[in-house]
Amino acid sequence: MRDYLRNLYILSVKEWKSFCSDKIMMLLVVLIFSFSIITVSKSISTEIKNARVALVDEDKSYISRRITNAIQKPYFQTPIHYSSLKEAQFAMDRGEVLFILVLPQNLERYLLSNENITIQITADATVVSQAGVGINYLSQIIAKELKKINPKNEEESIFSVATVVKYNPNFNDTWYLSLMNLATFIFMLSMMLVGAAIMREKERGTMAHLLVLPVTADEIALSKIIANSVIINIAASCSLFFVIKGILQVEINGSIGLFILATTIFLFSACAFGVFLATLTGSLPQFALLMIPIFIVLRLISGAETPIDSMPDLMQRVTEFSPQTHFVRLTAMILFRDATVQIILPEILITFAMGVVFLLLALSRFRIMLDKSN
Repeated sequence: MRDYLRNLYILSVKEWKSFCSDKIMMLLVVLIFSFSIITVSKSISTEIKNARVALVDEDKSYISRRITNAIQKPYFQTPIHYSSLKEAQFAMDRGEVLFILVLPQNLERYLLSNENITIQITADATVVSQAGVGINYLSQIIAKELKKINPKNEEESIFSVATVVKYNPNFNDTWYLSLMNLATFIFMLSMMLVGAAIMREKERGTMAHLLVLPVTADEIALSKIIANSVIINIAASCSLFFVIKGILQVEINGSIGLFILATTIFLFSACAFGVFLATLTGSLPQFALLMIPIFIVLRLISGAETPIDSMPDLMQRVTEFSPQTHFVRLTAMILFRDATVQIILPEILITFAMGVVFLLLALSRFRIMLDKSN
């Protein structure tokens, strides 16, 4: 047992030295856990910000001017006035505006006489993430202004609603996106680094040199999993402290130590999966062509991009077999909701069990690959 652990340590040190000597790979890891997280978290947003609104004011009354003045930043830009609906629709066809608001004639007279009013809002639904939210915002702005003008239109309510927003009170996309991208980048690099390490040694012929040493195939494979897991865990921890908490100012509600523990268990599963994929290919380009679509699909169905409950029933069952799905849940449970060990234990056990299965498959395929290379 002592010799086994000693061989694992020596082979792991070899992997760390190999990684440190590869400046491009080191730069890639640094950029992904810093620049990529900052860029994606700040650039992608489902919030309405500075949306362009075309306004067709057919009433030109005091009320229509109040509604126009209520449409302000940061949600909308100052409305662009058009003389007709046709001109506004032409501007939308050219992509110049995202919403069209039509205030009909006699709006003020209908409102003061308590008659029904129809106000048309048109949205460019090619921008799916903002179209629905923007219509809701515009509707609330209009309803608020109309209620100020004629409060009798609103029946007096016998109850009030108190809204409580937990974990992200300002609905800040950066808080969510930064942590979800950290989870997905950990998964991507875990597969990429361990797979690239195997394929690089295979293509350079150094794998044959290892076979003449008093080490087994299991020790070679496990050392790559251990070494790359340590590298990614250190990089991810630094990203969490210095990039997400430091630069992006994201509030972490849970235990970072518990998250690092969960990440370690997940890396065991993800790296074993990466070894398994590497044994299915014969070269580094083939491995990349196999890994990239698998990563994209598993990311999309992991729950980081869209809620799992919104997926078809079959896809909801399929995604439960992905370690990325369980790690996304662990990330949200620990860092957002301050979950305890008792709460996350089922997800931890499932992730570890997947890692054991992937490891057994990877070791089996790895032995076959080494036999063929001999």
